[in-house]
Amino acid sequence: MDENQELDSVKEPHIYEVGFLLMPALAEEKLLQIFAAIKKVLADQNATVLGEGLPKSRPLAYPIKKYESAFFGWLKFESSSEVLTTLREFLKNNVEVIRFLLIKTARESAVIAPVFFGKPRSRLEKNAKKEETTVGPKMTTEELDKTIEELVVN
Repeated sequence: MDENQELDSVKEPHIYEVGFLLMPALAEEKLLQIFAAIKKVLADQNATVLGEGLPKSRPLAYPIKKYESAFFGWLKFESSSEVLTTLREFLKNNVEVIRFLLIKTARESAVIAPVFFGKPRSRLEKNAKKEETTVGPKMTTEELDKTIEELVVN
C-alpha cells in the first residue's frame, strides 16, 4: 500500500461506537449537559450520529474508582478516524467520565436475543402440571392398604 492509499483510508468514514460510564452522583441536568457536550464534540468534527442511548443508572459488576454503580450511555456515529483523537481527549479530560470505550463497528444494529440453555420456563411449568395430574390409576383405601402391607418387610 503506498502513502496516498494510507492517507485515503484514514480520511474514509467508518462507523464507531462510544460507550461511557458517568459518576453516579450526577444530577439529571448535568447528565444531559455532558451527553450534549459529547454530541457537540462529534458535531464540531462533522461526524454523523446514527444512534444514541441516554445515560441510565446501572449497577457495576465490580467497583470502578470506588463506585458501585454508574450512568451508562452510548453513541453510534459515522466519521473519519481523525475524530477519534479529539473525542478520546475530551472524554479523558472530563472528570465526570469514569471510563469509556471506543470501538469500530458495523452500520447494522443487529440485536441478538439472549440464548437460554435448558427448557424455557413455560415448558417447565407445563411439565410440572402434567406430573401433578399424571399420578396413576385410582385406588380404593382397601387396595392401598393391601399394597402397603405387601411393600412393608417384616
